[in-house]
Amino acid sequence: MALTTVKNSGLSGSIDLTNKVTGTLPVPNGGIGIASGTTDQFLKFTGTTTLASAVDNAGIFTKLSTVTLTGAAVANSNIFTSDYKHYFVTFDNVGTDTAGSYFRFKLYKSDGTTADNVSGGSVFGYQGASSGTAYARHWVNANASIAEGLYDGVTGAGGFMYVFNARSTSYKPSFAGEISYRYENSYGATAHVGGWMNSANLHTGFYWYNQNNFSGSCVVTTYGITNP
Repeated sequence: MALTTVKNSGLSGSIDLTNKVTGTLPVPNGGIGIASGTTDQFLKFTGTTTLASAVDNAGIFTKLSTVTLTGAAVANSNIFTSDYKHYFVTFDNVGTDTAGSYFRFKLYKSDGTTADNVSGGSVFGYQGASSGTAYARHWVNANASIAEGLYDGVTGAGGFMYVFNARSTSYKPSFAGEISYRYENSYGATAHVGGWMNSANLHTGFYWYNQNNFSGSCVVTTYGITNP
């Protein structure tokens, strides 16, 4: 039987796209060229005429973990991935139930243990008493400190920290950050923290701990930084 060609002029009404069209419409013809994608991902051009499902490549940070700190210590392990060399951490209202407490951390290793007493670094800050007072703590072969002399109560510390080369077996991790909080004498304080870890391991996450117990909402969020 001979086939009949229907010209555009012979079409009338509308075409049922649900039942009368099959396949995928290519990008050059006004389509996207794919029939499905991945949840929480975006469309990205992988060629001049090709679209594909991909993570949002416009952002620098990807959220990996949010944890609430309770008790005296919290394991925040298995959050580092091979997708990221460096990480960004935020601290929101990290408080303590006893004045004068410190806030410190260690890194988890791939075998599930923590890298203990391998950090060297310092905290240097300024607490705003009536005359103002500088304070500092430095350490060698100890666990890393984020804040010293936290005030007890619901007014906790807020700030951020970068961690570099956390998963490298060739380079030892380093960290640097800023934090503001209510000092143990009830005045405001701000401090810079920085140091390194004498542990070239494939680290997987954090172990956060307090000299006494955390109080308040105490939220810590970790982001992966898009590799340069």
